[in-house]
Amino acid sequence: MIAVQKELTDLKSKGTETELQLKQDKRIGQLEKQMNKYKEDCTNIMKYCSLQGKLIQEKSLKSKELKEDEKFLEEQLMEIKIENYNLKTRLAKSHNDCKHQTEMNMQTNDELDLLRQSVENHVLTNLSVDQATTAVGLMSIDPQMPSVNFKPQGESTN
Repeated sequence: MIAVQKELTDLKSKGTETELQLKQDKRIGQLEKQMNKYKEDCTNIMKYCSLQGKLIQEKSLKSKELKEDEKFLEEQLMEIKIENYNLKTRLAKSHNDCKHQTEMNMQTNDELDLLRQSVENHVLTNLSVDQATTAVGLMSIDPQMPSVNFKPQGESTN
């Protein structure tokens, strides 16, 4: 009976060991499944990180290009502002020159008007003297003397 009891206890311990081994195997299986899931998740995360790294690299390159474009455009803007300032300065100088020239032209026109009036007065005076001389008969006809054809302003030649 001791042998049966011993065998029974051995069988119980073997059963317990087997049961324990089955539980451990089951736990190992679960842990392996969980590990495989984590590996798959890790692989997916690595792929995602790789894609994000590429996107970051592309965005960084695009950002660098945009900064270069911005620098170029700022330089262009500065050049245009300087050119605009120079054009405004030259325009103001031209305007002042035109204003000065207009004033000089007006002054010259006034002087010409005075000169015309003086010439008209002189011609009218001479004409009046000639008419008076002719009327009195004091004027002699000299073929060598040039004749003056005076036409007062406003008279037509018809």
